[in-house]
Amino acid sequence: MKKIPILALVMLVLVLSCAHASEFLIGGNVRINEPLNENLFVAGGTVKIFTPINGSLFAAGGEVFVNSTVENAVITGGQIKLGPGALIKKDATLIGSIVENHGTIVGNLSLNADHFTNNGSIGVINIIEKVEKTPQQTTYEDLMSYGLRTLGTLLLGVVLVIAFPKSLAKLEKEIKTETIKKTAIGFGVLLLSISVVIMIIITIVGIPFGVLLAAGIVLLFFLSPLIVALVLGDKIVKYFNIKTNKILVFTIGFLVIRVLLKIPRVGIVLSILMGSLGFGAIFSTVKNWKNKKH
Repeated sequence: MKKIPILALVMLVLVLSCAHASEFLIGGNVRINEPLNENLFVAGGTVKIFTPINGSLFAAGGEVFVNSTVENAVITGGQIKLGPGALIKKDATLIGSIVENHGTIVGNLSLNADHFTNNGSIGVINIIEKVEKTPQQTTYEDLMSYGLRTLGTLLLGVVLVIAFPKSLAKLEKEIKTETIKKTAIGFGVLLLSISVVIMIIITIVGIPFGVLLAAGIVLLFFLSPLIVALVLGDKIVKYFNIKTNKILVFTIGFLVIRVLLKIPRVGIVLSILMGSLGFGAIFSTVKNWKNKKH
């Protein structure tokens, strides 16, 4: 068990060593008005880019608008729009509900969208086709899928609460103290970890370690909302002066979070914030463990 914190520290060192390679931004409304000579990782409710990026763009948001020159682009969001001034010099991957292209994509476009409008120029379009379903089928299947995912995640959280009460208590304590600071630290660690994974996988030789690291990031990001649910549930029961057990506390917080995640735009920002807070809490826990050891 003692090897886990050490491994986490090693991973963190690898992440920090690549901090110079990219720019990382997050916010409710993010607007890029200055040229960048590096890769850009950006996430927000609304993301707008108006100046050249001499590198690759990785963007996620409720609404993403690009009207500048970039090398490559990987964008996911509710609504994605490439303006008349957009020039993707190489390839682009666009995943969203509504996607509009009024600019130029020189290379390949990998597209996954419910609605796509192309008034610009594209080298080659690779469309991931979706099976057409009736509104009734879509609604029923979506509800069933969401319900099963919610139930499965809830049961997993309950198991963790029962099996690891002391560990979760430590993480819960970390989240309650210096929350904003830990969220900022966690977001930096999260984005830098993603950058490290990409760079490791590019080397080909490091693919196995890159895949392992990516799996760890996904797992931690998945578990982070469960930790936040404990804190939120605790605040709710204390506010209403409800006497209950830890499982019900977690369940209340978890269900509230699941509802909030379904709110358009708010959901994606909340997911990023919870993931960042969870990463920050884990980082602080590992750091404290290391300090106590010495």
